[in-house]
Amino acid sequence: MARHIGILSGLPVEVPAATTNRLCGSGFQAVVNAAHEIKLGEANVVLTGGSDCLSITPCLDAGAFSAEIAPMELPGRKRGSAPEVFEQDEHARPQSTLESLAKLQAVFSKGGQVTAGNASGICDGAAANVVVSEAALEKYGIQPLAKVLSYHVVGVEPSLMGIGPVEAIRGALAKAGLTIAEIDLFDVGLLTIAILAIQLARC
Repeated sequence: MARHIGILSGLPVEVPAATTNRLCGSGFQAVVNAAHEIKLGEANVVLTGGSDCLSITPCLDAGAFSAEIAPMELPGRKRGSAPEVFEQDEHARPQSTLESLAKLQAVFSKGGQVTAGNASGICDGAAANVVVSEAALEKYGIQPLAKVLSYHVVGVEPSLMGIGPVEAIRGALAKAGLTIAEIDLFDVGLLTIAILAIQLARC
């Protein structure tokens, strides 16, 4: 996939590409791989990305991520129908209430905690970003949005669904010398990898 994206994005043919698979943590792993390449002096600018069909991000209907979704025109669902513009995550369900979610049956085990209301939805998504070295910032006059401080990958008991971020975040915090109280916002999925990045003020 990565090679196709690079070529179709107009990157020179000689620019290499690699696809990695860490399930729903693949996009985060791509950023870690980019940081490794930069630290080793193998690259100064790395295009990273991730794609998935199991997004569980809630409340996108509130418009909080509208600036992060690039609207695109898609063919109509029925033959001959007008094209549709995709500009809002398809997984948001603003009509959900705590009461309606509480009525949903557990899907994996009797009395379990995973239901159709808190499990991954079957929908598609993709994102990309550019990770650069300090030298590239200066050379190209790039205004950074964030700085990667640390990352941590951990294995957890597979029967405990959703517990991965707990230990991954603890490890990333320890590596950065930070406490949970010093973090304003966590972007958490069902991951066993965590990346701590500080958002930089835009000038």
